[in-house]
Amino acid sequence: MNEAIRSGKVVQIGDRVVGSVRNAPNPAFFGRVDYNGSEIEVILKIEPSHRLAKELIATSLASRVGIQHAPGLIGIIDSGDLNQFGDVQPIEIDGSYLCFASEKRLGSALKAPCDNFHLSEFALELLVFDQLIGNFDRVYENILEHEGCYWAFDHDKILFCDANLWSGWDASKTNINDLVGMNISFLQSRNLSRALKISAEFNTKISNTPLNFLSEIAKAGLFKDEDATALTTYLNERAANLPAIVEKFIKTNSAD
Repeated sequence: MNEAIRSGKVVQIGDRVVGSVRNAPNPAFFGRVDYNGSEIEVILKIEPSHRLAKELIATSLASRVGIQHAPGLIGIIDSGDLNQFGDVQPIEIDGSYLCFASEKRLGSALKAPCDNFHLSEFALELLVFDQLIGNFDRVYENILEHEGCYWAFDHDKILFCDANLWSGWDASKTNINDLVGMNISFLQSRNLSRALKISAEFNTKISNTPLNFLSEIAKAGLFKDEDATALTTYLNERAANLPAIVEKFIKTNSAD
């Protein structure tokens, strides 16, 4: 998985994804994207600019720290194909129509809590990752499973939930309370030392290399250069505080 921001031409727009009708702000469609001459089967999500940016930030960070996830890229839509979305309007930036294209992965959405997942190493890593990115929308339907392997996807409500903000909150105090994370904490409270080790590892991976993908998102027109600078500061501070944030979350929701 590559943390660099990729973009590709949308070459096929298929049916609307069942269930996405209820998500009026960001409906989803099946489709295909041409990336460097190869076609990728994807889910096309029609997002406002700040949600598209958040998807790209999350998938880039997941690649950086090593979380299994559905890779994503910017889908560039030909203006002649817009009618295939019906009354949905993708965002337009400098004459280009853009959406988020999430690569399809083997697996199915987890519809209910699963003990095998809760007790897995992936679950503990995901708990730490969600605290890093400030994910307000980790539900079981946003975790894929196939033959005992798991992937995360759908990250458009990270970093201050659905607010169009890129800075301004104390990076050490934003606690994300979600049912998935609370269930993981309850069942894996004995693994606090392991969670703290994962937190420290994530901090090292974040701080050792510049977060250049933020500048790439700014170049795509999804936010400003000063937003990229503010986010760089915020994410580095968040990563540095991650062990303390995770320890507080697990102890608050532990079985003890």
